[in-house]
Amino acid sequence: YDGIQDQDGCPETDADNDSVNDDEDACPLEPGPASVDAPGCPSLTKINASGSVDLLEPIAFERGRAKIKETSFAILDEVVALMRARPSLRLAVHGHTDDVGSFAYNLALSEERAAAVMTYMVEHGIDPLRLESEGFGPDKPIDSNESAQGRARNRRVEFVAFSDETEEEVDESKTVTEILEESQGTQPTE
Repeated sequence: YDGIQDQDGCPETDADNDSVNDDEDACPLEPGPASVDAPGCPSLTKINASGSVDLLEPIAFERGRAKIKETSFAILDEVVALMRARPSLRLAVHGHTDDVGSFAYNLALSEERAAAVMTYMVEHGIDPLRLESEGFGPDKPIDSNESAQGRARNRRVEFVAFSDETEEEVDESKTVTEILEESQGTQPTE
């Protein structure tokens, strides 16, 4: 008895829809890859209190281009898995740059990178109506542009949860686990 959707006496095989069966899934209510260390647990992403997706590693692009490096595919695959597990989740993909170069160049690059991430997700089965992309160029730094380390932190892609006015508002007080448990009719575990 795993306590997941067992009201009918028949446990579900994959409650979080991550393709890792619950009996082997170390995190049966949070979608993640079938890794050796913690099968079925997210390892490259996490959901923050606002329902947005935090990346534990940045998405890497070819220098000065919007081409996503292969090393970042696993990160994006986790975000795709999360969106498959949470069909009501809608994400805005925000692209950011440092301030080296012209403003126009950085704005265009940030827009192209956000669009490239959105395209990757659509190509991997996410409905484009659940996504939007926007570039901010150097306008929203999270660190100083005075150092190489700061500039590297400012070059980033972020995933922000959103909803339309006509749709249910995102409840910023709930974790992804609580939302998944509610959608599956189970009680949250302590």
